[in-house]
Amino acid sequence: GPEPEAAAQTGRALNPREMMNVLSLLQSTPSATLSAAIGEHGESLAQRLKSEVLHSAGQLGMAPGSARLEAADEDAIDLVGMLFDVMLDERDLAGRSRELIGRLIVPFVKVALLDRRMFVQKTHPARRLLNSLAEACEGNTGQTPAERVLMAKVEEITERLVAEFNENLAIFLTLEEEFRDFLAQHRRKVEIAERRAAETQRGQERLEQARRRAAAEVARHLDNDPQLPKAIADFLSSPWQHH
Repeated sequence: GPEPEAAAQTGRALNPREMMNVLSLLQSTPSATLSAAIGEHGESLAQRLKSEVLHSAGQLGMAPGSARLEAADEDAIDLVGMLFDVMLDERDLAGRSRELIGRLIVPFVKVALLDRRMFVQKTHPARRLLNSLAEACEGNTGQTPAERVLMAKVEEITERLVAEFNENLAIFLTLEEEFRDFLAQHRRKVEIAERRAAETQRGQERLEQARRRAAAEVARHLDNDPQLPKAIADFLSSPWQHH
């Protein structure tokens, strides 16, 4: 009916300070309903986020149902909602990865309110950090030790951002640089491990080849000389064959 719509129009809009307080509350205590929305397809993250913000405003002492959002704040939430909807749809993120990326939604609404350039600048530290974390999570099922190490770092960076980000955007630059350095080292380690595995594999193959050749040579000699004493035949086909 028209009543809720009317209330939304006549209620008092949250001022910037209240808006930040509400977002900080949501950031430190992730809501179960928002987490559920991240797991579902088809649910608009932006809509869910708006109702969560208004619900939390009630927890901070505003009369329930009396608060509304400024148009600019609604726009910011819509844009962040779309950014994450696209990311969750297009990337292969499952289970824990999805959960971790979801924890970043509320901090990113804060970023959007503090710095609108985040949406237009691909090189914005917050955007770069988000993209790097999503790439590290993509298709990461934690099957290999390398994947688990990578996931643990994503978890650590996410937890630190959620715990420490108040309104100072410098933290995104710090964490983005740290994560980039970690990734460079991680890739180097993975490459070295892969190279070693390949070398070991090649060594094994060469050894097998040599064993087969030695066995064939010894068999040929034994066939050619049926008079050979048994002790010498045994010596040739076991201890000596190794050399």
